[in-house]
Amino acid sequence: MESLTSEIIEMALVEHTEDYDEVNGNNLNNHSKESLDKTLDNNLDEINTELATMEEIEEIEMDVENTIKTIFDPEIPVNIWELGLIYDISVTKSREVVVLMTLTAPNCPEAGGIPIEVENRVKELTNVKDCKAILTFEPAWDMSRMTEAARFELGML
Repeated sequence: MESLTSEIIEMALVEHTEDYDEVNGNNLNNHSKESLDKTLDNNLDEINTELATMEEIEEIEMDVENTIKTIFDPEIPVNIWELGLIYDISVTKSREVVVLMTLTAPNCPEAGGIPIEVENRVKELTNVKDCKAILTFEPAWDMSRMTEAARFELGML
């Protein structure tokens, strides 16, 4: 992130200096340098305020988990979290979410629907900028991934 920020600052400095040179005949005075420094500081503050803190990332993870708990497999009366279909939730400092998930079987008729629903519902969260649900079948899902609550709901206890 720091190198990217440095590149952005350098590009802005070069661009601003070139614009100033064109208008003022290559005469960069202290006033314009101070103005440029202030502009760059404001831009850096804006970039830094957009990044999530660790506490915010944890809050986003909890919000995503709670949202996923409201999504049900249409063929099974249990939410996809309790079924064990969610393998991982990752949140970037930019508030982008990646959900690694599976389905109960590769030929599941809801293969296209559930991941899209996960993406759309998570994107609705106000503290999330974007979401991508990645479907995997490695490792393959099996009933051991279900929570005790799911097993109870399905009469398996």
